Amino acid sequence: MYPNSTLKHLIARTTCRAFDASRDVLESDLHWLRRAAAGGPNGGNLQPFSFVEVHEKKTREWLAKECGNQKFIAQAPLHLLACIDWRRTQRWMKLEKAPCVVEDSFSMFWVSLQDTLIATQNIVTAAESLGIASCYIGMVYKSVPALRERFALPPLVHPVVLLALGYPHSQERSPSAKLPTETIFHREKYADLSDAQLSELLGVKHAPLQQPANAENLRKFQEIATYLGGATFAQQAVAEAQERGFLTPAQVYFTLKYNGISLVDVNEALFEEIRLSGFQVAKNRCAAE
Repeated sequence: MYPNSTLKHLIARTTCRAFDASRDVLESDLHWLRRAAAGGPNGGNLQPFSFVEVHEKKTREWLAKECGNQKFIAQAPLHLLACIDWRRTQRWMKLEKAPCVVEDSFSMFWVSLQDTLIATQNIVTAAESLGIASCYIGMVYKSVPALRERFALPPLVHPVVLLALGYPHSQERSPSAKLPTETIFHREKYADLSDAQLSELLGVKHAPLQQPANAENLRKFQEIATYLGGATFAQQAVAEAQERGFLTPAQVYFTLKYNGISLVDVNEALFEEIRLSGFQVAKNRCAAE
């Protein structure tokens, strides 16, 4: 089915939320995960990332509570907190009496975010090749102050994502539905799908999200839809859902699955946490002087 094992690990990989808590990740395997992260491509070969390894059960249990009380987080024997890290570069520049822009440049912050995620995905692929399952945990953005304190993160080190790792309870894991490649690759120029194609493809992909248009679901939907799109928009959507008998997957996504209000209202807090990590990326240094 696959021409080689690398492609199999990339394409057939699935998220795991059922880890064998009795098995620690072997130190020999962890060695190769570290090497895979360090070997990833990165801008200017500055490697602006660091990983905090979490092995202790007490800390894993703390992470589980911080990240939405998800029990599987505590079960995973190893976590890697992936962080943007410009501290090493800044300290080196100061020691060498060289000018440094890493705390003031949005472009450098942007590149370091890319580099950190590339290194993390290298770990995921390497882990798959070693029989180690993984799960990305993005909710760490809600806990930056607590993470900063718990893991003694210094200025210019900012957490991006948490990666849970461990040996799976079962090898029988089915990949989630994905879009056909022709819908996400565009030859030379971007090409929109037709409305019918779009509704069909994404509707089928996310079909399990469909929810009945009962009173409680409609109440939650209308509250969030009103906040995000206005009263008229929400009323029209509710009326159509009642007539249809269900909320579509698209309607569920940022209302019942994820609370769209909290996703929007957290914006300023996230920018503030970036500033508190020492990055003044919204400041025009020359204009300020």
